[in-house]
Amino acid sequence: MTGKQLPMASSDTKPAAKRRLPDWFRTSLPSGAQQAAFNSTKAAVKDNMLHTVCEEARCPNIHECWASGDATFMIAGQECTRGCRFCAVGTIKRPPPLDPEEPAHLAQAVASMNLRHAVITVVNRDDLPDSGADHYKQCIDAVAKTSPDVTLELLCSDLAGDHEALAHLLEQSPLSVFAHNVECVPRLDSTVRDARASFGQSLSILR
Repeated sequence: MTGKQLPMASSDTKPAAKRRLPDWFRTSLPSGAQQAAFNSTKAAVKDNMLHTVCEEARCPNIHECWASGDATFMIAGQECTRGCRFCAVGTIKRPPPLDPEEPAHLAQAVASMNLRHAVITVVNRDDLPDSGADHYKQCIDAVAKTSPDVTLELLCSDLAGDHEALAHLLEQSPLSVFAHNVECVPRLDSTVRDARASFGQSLSILR
C-alpha cells in the first residue's frame, strides 16, 4: 500500500509560545494584615456555626473577599433541596431541621465583623410549608436589631412561587436590597435548572 509521503517535522520548529493570562485573571493569597483579616472572617463564621456561599459554592474570590472582612452568609442549612446543574452547593431531599439559634449566631457574626453591609443568601427549603420564609425573616430581624446601622441585602430563593410567604417575609422588613437570581433564559430552564424552578416563577417573585 502506497500513499503520499507526509512531510517530516523540522527539528528547528519551535513550539508556539504559551499566552500569559492577563493580570486581572490572577489572584494572590492573602498575607500579613490581609491574612489576619482572612483568619478573623473565617473564625467569625466558624465560631458562630454559620455557612457561607463563599465556601459552599466554591467561589474563587473567597481569599480576596474574606481578606477584606467580607462574606456572604448562607442561612437555612448547608445543602439545598434542589439540584440545579450549574451550582456547586450540595443537594439533599430531606434536610435537617432549621437551627433555631441561627438568627442569634448570624447577628453575632455580623456585629463581630464590624460590617457596614451584610449580604445574606439562602438555600431552597422545599421541605417547609413556607419554603423557609419565616426563618429568613427571623435572621434578618435579628441582625437589624443587633446592628441597626448595617444595611442588609437578601438574595432570596423563589419560595416555590408562594406570594403569601413572600409578603410575610417582606412585611416591615429592614432590608435595603431584596434580590433573586433568575439564573438563565427560559430556553435553558429544563437544561440547567431543577424542575421545580423556572424563569416565570422567578420573575413573579421579583414583580
